[in-house]
Amino acid sequence: MSEYAYLHTQPDSIKFSLKYSDNSGERIVVSLSDKKKDVSIKDSGDTILIPVEDIDWLRQVLDDIKSIVKMSEPKK
Repeated sequence: MSEYAYLHTQPDSIKFSLKYSDNSGERIVVSLSDKKKDVSIKDSGDTILIPVEDIDWLRQVLDDIKSIVKMSEPKK
């Protein structure tokens, strides 16, 4: 199930997280701090900052990687 929010005012910060299936913690955390210039992506302690203007590029790269991975999956 997806959750959507319609915002009329930009929040000071925002955080999205993907939790482990047993709810023991967060696998991946994507957040935007009050700087509003870099997006932080964190997994198991490592963090990288992505400039906001590069988000579309990052999204495209992730979609391309996902497509490549799907090519090696057996056909149903």
